[in-house]
Amino acid sequence: MGPNGNGRPQERWYLRLLGEFELTKFSDGSKVALAGRRERIILAHLALCPNFRQSRRKLVELLWGDKAEAPMLDNLRTCLWHLRKALGDIDRRIVSSDGKDIVLDASAFAIDVWALRAHAVQSSSAGLDDAVSLCRGEFLEGLSIESDGFETWRRDEAARIRDQSVQALGRAMKDLAELDKTDAAIEAGLRLLQLEPVCEPALRQLMRLYAQSGRRSAALELYQRLSDTLRTDFGSEPETETTAVFSEVSRGVRQSKRGQPAAISAAHGIAASGMPFGKRPGDVPSYSGLNETQLARLPRKTWIYARNALIAGSLAAALMLTIFAQFLNPTVSITKPPVAAGSVSNVSAQSGAVSSNALAIPVRGGDPQTNGEFLRLRARRLSRESGIVADLESLVARDPAFAPAVGLLARSYSTPVRDHELWSASINETRFHWQMDAEKKQNAAFRALQLDPNEPRSLLVLSSIETARENWIVADDLARQALALDPNDFESLNSYAIFLTVVGRLEEALPVTQHMLALEPFVPVINISASIPLLLSGRNKEAISLLESLPANAVGGFRNEALARAYAAEGRFDEAADQIRAILMTRYGGTGEIIEAAARLMRSAPAAVEPASLPVLPGRLNFIYAYTGAPERMLEYPERVHDTGVGLPALLRFLFDPVSAQLRKTERFKSLVRNMGLVEYWRERGWPDMCRPVGRDDFVCD
Repeated sequence: MGPNGNGRPQERWYLRLLGEFELTKFSDGSKVALAGRRERIILAHLALCPNFRQSRRKLVELLWGDKAEAPMLDNLRTCLWHLRKALGDIDRRIVSSDGKDIVLDASAFAIDVWALRAHAVQSSSAGLDDAVSLCRGEFLEGLSIESDGFETWRRDEAARIRDQSVQALGRAMKDLAELDKTDAAIEAGLRLLQLEPVCEPALRQLMRLYAQSGRRSAALELYQRLSDTLRTDFGSEPETETTAVFSEVSRGVRQSKRGQPAAISAAHGIAASGMPFGKRPGDVPSYSGLNETQLARLPRKTWIYARNALIAGSLAAALMLTIFAQFLNPTVSITKPPVAAGSVSNVSAQSGAVSSNALAIPVRGGDPQTNGEFLRLRARRLSRESGIVADLESLVARDPAFAPAVGLLARSYSTPVRDHELWSASINETRFHWQMDAEKKQNAAFRALQLDPNEPRSLLVLSSIETARENWIVADDLARQALALDPNDFESLNSYAIFLTVVGRLEEALPVTQHMLALEPFVPVINISASIPLLLSGRNKEAISLLESLPANAVGGFRNEALARAYAAEGRFDEAADQIRAILMTRYGGTGEIIEAAARLMRSAPAAVEPASLPVLPGRLNFIYAYTGAPERMLEYPERVHDTGVGLPALLRFLFDPVSAQLRKTERFKSLVRNMGLVEYWRERGWPDMCRPVGRDDFVCD
């Protein structure tokens, strides 16, 4: 840390919020005494706010509920004085005032909840022991005050942290087991079961770990405890897979780690849903047309199985409840409310009418268990969970002729070129790596189409590859073909809508995304996708309303990015900067210099900055250039994507954003779209909404 205003090095602290509240100095490890409960709550609350700030009014509501505001503001000032005194914050730099807000300097703290969130989303096996050690207690254990506002906030935060703990522990148990760190994996599993006692995928993995380490009696005791809990609390019995593992352990069957069925993978169902199911049908929210009467008719075991299997979001819930209702009780009728008439004017000339049930996903081939696992994995992919490729590969290995799984695997293979790689690697090197990954996706797609020529996911894969290769007409035909095969498939609708916006056909994209939203209004990723054509059409207030209805930091920060773009278009630059800053907590756990720089630039808008002095911004945030006097720098990213032949083609659609209107009049823009082959595509398939031909060889855009 740099010096403070008095020239002294600024202190840093470690803040522990899991378990009992604890604040210690980095310099010597000594504990900082914060005697007041409200002072501790202020520090914890500011540390978990997306932008580390909160208004005084909100803090008063948090600490004292609906009591008279004026006297409580005096009490708040007293609490802040005590907090600053304990931190030695003489200059008010750690806990500062900014207008009506109180702001925490987050750079002065390392916080266990931040670290836990990072472990919950990271794909590497680094820091596994740390992930396990972090999950050591309830959020703000033992800390309470008489305030409904505080209790509501703590309950909501505790639920989120509990889900993140389950996800981190599940990943840690799986990875530690693969590293032959059996004891550490067992510890992670035991901590997970403390949070989720009836999580049977975790329990099965733990039973196997005990058996492998020669502790069969401990494995059998786990099963007996689960069986008693299910029978007593739910009137149910363990799942078939769990009973099978119990039989293996009872007989002394030992399997190698390599030989374990993929169904025991922690990634299969250990990560808890953001909206966990309760013990009774009445506890379950009614998503996707499932009403309480229908829910009450399902067997109790459905709820336990669904809770263990679901990962996140209403779409996953709807898919799983539909599957299990049909498998466990064929008499149950689960229906979907009809889509409002006229919600789709014309998806495309090739796709035909769109009216069937969005959840009626055709699955050709495969036994019921394979179908169920496939649909679980598909729901996980739609919820943007990482790490499903290995599970899909295991499913395909068990049933290589099951075309839907092969197609989903092709769709799930990443072509992992990130913004920083576009600038740090040579063009040839970047293109080589992308082509290798694209070939892997393409081969899997071809294999799926050999098994089933009508497999839509494989056509989407090929369409996305051709889009990146700038073969626009071929990509268009493939996307239309996929949509015609399954007009209500979310991925087909979303992919075609993205394609239409990339080529500038915004008026055609809007009804596609609106129909997708009508089919499934509760899935965050679908809401975000539906907001983009609204933004591109200048309907910012509608986009803001849609995005603000979603949970903060939804879908790994994509909601923050879209909302920042919408706020900026409305001139709400400080709010846009707050959303950019919130991306740090969602993706980077509070670090990331380039995001910090982007937020500062956004907050300075509409001041002009010397273009050459601006940093290279990520593709998703390069719209900031338009508000800082350097609009032509917005072309750097699409030009690099074209030069490499890789990157994220979906981001090219923002060339048709209203903020890019002046940019579209430049020769640089016209040269880019000519080189990309878009002009030939427009002449063949129709011009975009804001461009038109001039003579035989030229064109203009508004």
